Amino acid sequence: MPMLSTHAEVDAWLTEAGWYPGRDVGDEAVDAVAAVLERYRAYGVDIEPSVAALTFIREHAFLRAVIDTAPENFAGRSFARGSRSSRLQASPARRPSRNAPRRHVERREPP
Repeated sequence: MPMLSTHAEVDAWLTEAGWYPGRDVGDEAVDAVAAVLERYRAYGVDIEPSVAALTFIREHAFLRAVIDTAPENFAGRSFARGSRSSRLQASPARRPSRNAPRRHVERREPP
């Protein structure tokens, strides 16, 4: 993955992963944070996330961002011919079969 050096590049990358301004996954993030806190406390670590951390988590949790340019991360996606990304598309032999179980990734749309 190339280095992202501008706010616009970072926003474009996050947008592709499902982020949008004002995104808030609400109780899903609260539940995820509670589960992590419970695990830490089971080991005797008493931590409490800051308000800023919780705000960030509510906005950015559960995004699916590609951070590796391995071809399997691009399976099933179509790209414009000749673009750098088009060279990264996986070959049909590497794609899962139609009978393989699929993981559901929910994308939230802006309100």
